[in-house]
Amino acid sequence: MTSNIGRGRFRERPARTVELNPTRRQVEWLKFLNLHGCLPSSYLHELTRDTAKSERATQHQLRRLWLGGYIYRPKQQRATDNANYHEYVYDLTDKGISYLKLHGLYVDAYRPRSFSSSDKWPHNFMISCITATMHIMCLRCGYEYVPPHVFAGQKLKIENVPFLYDGRRRKKHLTPDSVFAIGYPDGHIAYALEADRNTEPNDAADWKRKSAKSSVLQYQSVIGNKLYQKTYGRQTPMMLIYVTVSATHANNILQVISDNLGPCHYIAVGVATDFEPPFWRPPRPLTHLFERSLGRAAKSSWVVKRV
Repeated sequence: MTSNIGRGRFRERPARTVELNPTRRQVEWLKFLNLHGCLPSSYLHELTRDTAKSERATQHQLRRLWLGGYIYRPKQQRATDNANYHEYVYDLTDKGISYLKLHGLYVDAYRPRSFSSSDKWPHNFMISCITATMHIMCLRCGYEYVPPHVFAGQKLKIENVPFLYDGRRRKKHLTPDSVFAIGYPDGHIAYALEADRNTEPNDAADWKRKSAKSSVLQYQSVIGNKLYQKTYGRQTPMMLIYVTVSATHANNILQVISDNLGPCHYIAVGVATDFEPPFWRPPRPLTHLFERSLGRAAKSSWVVKRV
């Protein structure tokens, strides 16, 4: 029994799988999950919307892939608020990965771990939804999306980032949640991503603890002083997209940026309320992060779409 498209009671896959040779559209979904990690069904529908009859038809084909054993429904999605009334979230199984490898379609992508512990899973899921949204919107606009494994390789970590914390020089590793680039008509811009579910303090007495302040100061070295160019071997201009879960927290982060860096043009702050704990839920594509203004501690805001 279902209440809406793509929604219904969560069921375990039957032990007996369905014999299935994936269609071209289904293969595109497998490839997209390979790049970004676990995603709600609406993202996969948007990816192939131009060739799909309806979202209900997409749900039917995703269910067949699930019954065929190519994808699975991560159990962590059961922790959402009113889980039975949200669309399903899917990710690749070993069979799905093997299929991509057999046909030369698998890439060793840098993607969040979907099999992480339940307390880490929502954060990784948030990263997947943001990067997948950016990819889908680039396709819609005719822009090039450059995924992390292409832009930065398998190592996003920038080691021994120097920064000044409470007047003392410190060094600490920094690993962005993701790094990708967008090819606009007038050139490429790289984006580092920080996804914050408001589980970290704005400031911390211990400089070793991750906080909004320590992250901002580290990105001053990484982006402001162009340290990323040496690590990633790229000269592409870079910005940081800092996504949090409430307007209040976004304003707090902008205040931290202003207090520590002053006017700053290379950090933009956005909001994705669907991921706010404890009552988070799988969102539909976060198109506002691409199309609408993101706040900056500068004179003007930033729009990723740039049109």
